[in-house]
Amino acid sequence: DLRELAQASQRPVNAALLSVWAQSGDAHWQRTLTRLAPAACAQLTALSDTQVKSLLRRVDRDITARAEELVKPDEAVVRKQAERRLLKSLKRWLGDLNDEQRDRVARWSAERELTYAAWLDQRRLWRSHWAEVLARRHSSAFCTQAQALFAHSAQSSGGGALFTRYDGNRAGWLMFLVQVSATLNSAQRQHLRLELLDLAEDFESLAAKAAI
Repeated sequence: DLRELAQASQRPVNAALLSVWAQSGDAHWQRTLTRLAPAACAQLTALSDTQVKSLLRRVDRDITARAEELVKPDEAVVRKQAERRLLKSLKRWLGDLNDEQRDRVARWSAERELTYAAWLDQRRLWRSHWAEVLARRHSSAFCTQAQALFAHSAQSSGGGALFTRYDGNRAGWLMFLVQVSATLNSAQRQHLRLELLDLAEDFESLAAKAAI
């Protein structure tokens, strides 16, 4: 998939194609979880109560840090930070951006709906479910429950209204990528192609090691 994406990135793409690639990425994530599940389950089952508490404290610290970064500052600060993160990400994948592309990033960051607070609420609920599942780690149903929680964390946490908001942001994000794709010059397309091919090689190497 990544090699196909690298080839297709050499010309402007449309939202339908990007949506297909996004769905392929989701499917790949599900397959990866399925392959990793047996080994991860064995390790999690062997955790002591002290180790479980330590694991959950790390989740709590991450939620607290995310709240400090994404929710507590003023909205203008949060949006500006998000703009900087997006610029940094695009620079990695595309190389240097031109003024038009930077303007598009600024508009997207200023206009998109912020769902960070709701996302953190979902993370807290997911953490609660994870604690309950870990407490049953010696039961026969543990592996199935743990895999389901990681594979469908949003569904496991509930919140259909939040899905609608995420879907709206995702649609806007895809349109943003379509617009940026149309502005890429030859050097940026080549930069993107090489980054995607490097990523493909990394995944292929991991798959080869897992098969041994």
